[in-house]
Amino acid sequence: MSQAYIEQTPAGGANEKIEWRVRHFRDSDVPGIVALSNAVADHYKLQQSTTEQQMRTRLNAPRTDAERQVLVVEGPTMEGVPLSMPSGYARVFYEEDEETNERMYFLSIKVHPAAEGLGLERELARQIMDVVRGYESDPDMPPRPKITVKAWALEPSSNLRTLWPDIGLAEVRQFWTMARPLDLPIDEPALVEGVNIRPYRRPQDNEEAREAFNDSFSDHWDHH
Repeated sequence: MSQAYIEQTPAGGANEKIEWRVRHFRDSDVPGIVALSNAVADHYKLQQSTTEQQMRTRLNAPRTDAERQVLVVEGPTMEGVPLSMPSGYARVFYEEDEETNERMYFLSIKVHPAAEGLGLERELARQIMDVVRGYESDPDMPPRPKITVKAWALEPSSNLRTLWPDIGLAEVRQFWTMARPLDLPIDEPALVEGVNIRPYRRPQDNEEAREAFNDSFSDHWDHH
């Protein structure tokens, strides 16, 4: 499926019309999506990159149907966006919480820096929310009394940070990425009385390690 959307842009003070062409994912899109993800990471100095193998692993995770859940912008060609990558893409996936009887949808939108602020973010949000509504109207999807939609945005990404509240989402949490120089000395950790550090024993330590992990993250947002 491909949908067109016309956006009025204020670029240079002129009213230029951009007809965005958005369609569902094809397997051949993976290299372009990876290139776009890395371009966005470089632009925002995230110091992280994605490989094609990592992307394919994500797109084959449980409850993932890439051809239904991923949207790709196939046009028009934008100045500053290499021909090898789309101007943007959007993805949604969901998790089921049996304890709270809740279904949570997670939205992700990435737009090339050269295409930011031209209305593409909003159009991708509109169409990816249509995918969510499609799931909820699907007779094969078990009904849940509580449905939650969640998304995120980087601090410098003002377009997304403005967009999410505009479509009804409210900010509930912030995460910080912390860094320190590696050329300064790090204090040696002090020994903790009564604590013995040894190599992991498998499978003997599995259950206690699981309990320790859950206790450590028991108050973390969305931990299961």
